Amino acid sequence: MKTTYNPKSKTIKIDVMLSEAHSMADNGLDLWLTPGATAPYWASNRSFIYDKIVASPHDFLDALGYDAFEDDPDYDANDESASIVVDWIDSAPFVR
Repeated sequence: MKTTYNPKSKTIKIDVMLSEAHSMADNGLDLWLTPGATAPYWASNRSFIYDKIVASPHDFLDALGYDAFEDDPDYDANDESASIVVDWIDSAPFVR
């Protein structure tokens, strides 16, 4: 996975290989983002209370025009990369 933060548009571009997205789907993982961070992480649950899911493995399939991993017969060997753009999340609210 490669991420690129764009401070002007406050977005994060995420590039993932289709085989990586398939592996994450098999393990029940989603992409989570911690407020203020510029790179998401794969996990089944959030690490911090304000973390939010920003993408699922199926979002990368949609970006390539597939409905399911099985639509591409070589999905495990496929080096095809999918990109999505998500909004950056500003810092977590201050709680007293």
